[in-house]
Parts: sequence; structure tokens; C-alpha cells
Amino acid sequence: MRSVAAIILLIVLLPSCAFAGKIYGIIKEGGKPVRSGVEVKITTIADKPKLVARAETDRNGLYRLYVKQTGKFNLTVRDTLDHKGDDLSITVRSYQKSVRYNLVIQKAEQEKGKLAKFVLRRE
Repeated sequence: MRSVAAIILLIVLLPSCAFAGKIYGIIKEGGKPVRSGVEVKITTIADKPKLVARAETDRNGLYRLYVKQTGKFNLTVRDTLDHKGDDLSITVRSYQKSVRYNLVIQKAEQEKGKLAKFVLRRE
């Protein structure tokens, strides 16, 4: 009887783990990896976004997020030290398999006399 319950539990739990996709990559700025501890999160694309996954970069700028759903999401990088509070976002897709998004933070074109803006783009 216990083995039947264990098998049923595995059947219920295994698909949710098996279909989780991984979104990972390295975030760079100025040609170098960002510092460790930079927050990276995945949210739904909606008027009221919901948090799907959250991680922090390691000392090599590497991040790993596990997303159970497939589809389009916003990937947001929380401000690093020099960006004056701007969160930087890009649209990504999650699949059943792993997908790599190497990202670069760079200065956007700016108007004379205004603070520099930063953007997040794929490498």
C-alpha cells in the first residue's frame, strides 16, 4: 500500500519538475561581469505582473532561474550601483528546455544635460 502511495506521489510531482525550464546566462557591464548579489527576476507580462522566479548573480555575473511555465516573461535586473535606481527589463521566453540569455547593461543615447539612462540588451 505504501509503494502505491509513493508511486502516485511521484506521478503527481514529477511532471511539474520535469517541465520546468531554466533561464540562465551572464550579465555584463563594460565588458566585465556584474558584481555578485545583483537581483534578477522573472515576472508575468501583465498590468499587474506576478513574480515567477527570483535569483541573484554570483561573482561571475551568472544567474539561474527556474520557470515552470512556458511563454513570454519580463526579465528584470535590479539596479546595480551606478544606475540611480532604474530597474532594467527585457522580454524573454521560457521553454521546457533550458535557454541562455547573456545580457549586457549599456548606456542609452541621452539628451545633453540629462542623466544617463541605461538599457538591458542581449549579447
